[in-house]
Amino acid sequence: MLSHEKYELARGQIRHEDELINNRTTWFLVFQGLLFGTFFQALGLFEPHKLPHSSHAELLVMALSILCILGAVSALVAAAAVSAAHAQITHVREWWEAQPDRNKTLPRLTGTQGIVAFGKIKVSGAAFLGAAAAIWALFLVLLVWGAWV
Repeated sequence: MLSHEKYELARGQIRHEDELINNRTTWFLVFQGLLFGTFFQALGLFEPHKLPHSSHAELLVMALSILCILGAVSALVAAAAVSAAHAQITHVREWWEAQPDRNKTLPRLTGTQGIVAFGKIKVSGAAFLGAAAAIWALFLVLLVWGAWV
């Protein structure tokens, strides 16, 4: 196989992984938007005149807790899926770099895959998705703490 053909093969695999990252992130954001909207809409039901009986408040706390858990789990799953795509891109890039006959005049296969913060911490899209899980966990803690205090 010629160097240019290997390059096109590697570039095609990276394009595929980029599309997977794009699709996963898009669906994640849509799903999170629905969950956030539902969560905050349901929080408005805690007004005393909107609940017919005080026991309904406990049911509402349980339902909101389930929404928080669903949001956190979906964020962790999406972060793992995006991390897997990034790992595959890294593997393909390393394969290309190890080719002894590669044409060094061809452009780089990929960019940097994220930014470096504080001089040493690499931040990518997967970190953003993981942060969403932390936000849902915080909502859950605040919800449970507010319900029992």
